[in-house]
Amino acid sequence: MRSTPVVNHLLRLGFREKADDLTPLKIQKLLYFLHGWYLAVTGKPLIEEGFEKWQYGPVARGVYDALKRYGSNPVDDYIKDFDWETGEETAHFINPETVPQFSDVLEAVWKKYSPLTGAQLSTLTHLEQTPWSLTEMRERIDDELIRKYFVDQANAKRNASAETPT
Repeated sequence: MRSTPVVNHLLRLGFREKADDLTPLKIQKLLYFLHGWYLAVTGKPLIEEGFEKWQYGPVARGVYDALKRYGSNPVDDYIKDFDWETGEETAHFINPETVPQFSDVLEAVWKKYSPLTGAQLSTLTHLEQTPWSLTEMRERIDDELIRKYFVDQANAKRNASAETPT
């Protein structure tokens, strides 16, 4: 699926919660974590364009192009596309009924990662053995590498909680 409707869902959630730090950097990283966890849960990519390795972490180029006018400032509006039927700029969103488990994964990712800054999220993508660290600069990060990484993260968390005494 296209990345802009997914980003618009992230923005909708952020606007509803009055988040004032949704910079393009933070949105890119939230989108990456959403894509990664969606891959881990469903085995299918959430966005078709994928991510490239850039200096500050994974980047979906189409999202970068759509948000670059904000620089390091918070994004204050949805990404709009030209609608050929109406002749107007329109913000598109996902119909959650057509994308199984999207809403659940979105809520979980938002809860876990939205309290962090864009810089903190970028740092998480730069850890050793992350898909970003295993990819050459400006190359596309392989979705299977992303899926495996997030599945491993889920398994590690599951194993750690199983070892914790109650």
